[in-house]
Amino acid sequence: YQTRVLGDQKKLAAAKQIVARFKTAVSKQQEVVKEAKRAKLANKQLQQTLDAEKAKCADLAEKLDALKLDAQQKLEQSRGEAQSHSEAALAAAQAKSEKVVGELKEELGSYKEEVETLKAAQAEAEAQAQAQALAQRQLEQSLGEEQARAL
Repeated sequence: YQTRVLGDQKKLAAAKQIVARFKTAVSKQQEVVKEAKRAKLANKQLQQTLDAEKAKCADLAEKLDALKLDAQQKLEQSRGEAQSHSEAALAAAQAKSEKVVGELKEELGSYKEEVETLKAAQAEAEAQAQAQALAQRQLEQSLGEEQARAL
């Protein structure tokens, strides 16, 4: 009888150890799931920011095109006036138009850099989410092996 009780106690201790490992693994899995949700939310926010910045860039590109057309029209108008008035007036109008176009190109360049930065941040967030998903799959596989051993 005592041998049987000792055997049962060993089985009970082994079962308790398996349950404890299972609880630990479940707790780790819950942490991974929470972190994956956080990463997904961060990725979504980055995507929204990127979309907003893309819209701003598209709007700025339209404004730049309109300003280029306006500058071109003003340049042509200035050329006509300069021909009737003087060479000096033409040079001043060209310089002004080139300055406006140069400023617009600089502004567009800064927005393009901002979009590239946002794209890089999104790629980093996606890579992090993929890494977390891989860790979760590995944890789930490990849990599956623990459960199989427990059975």
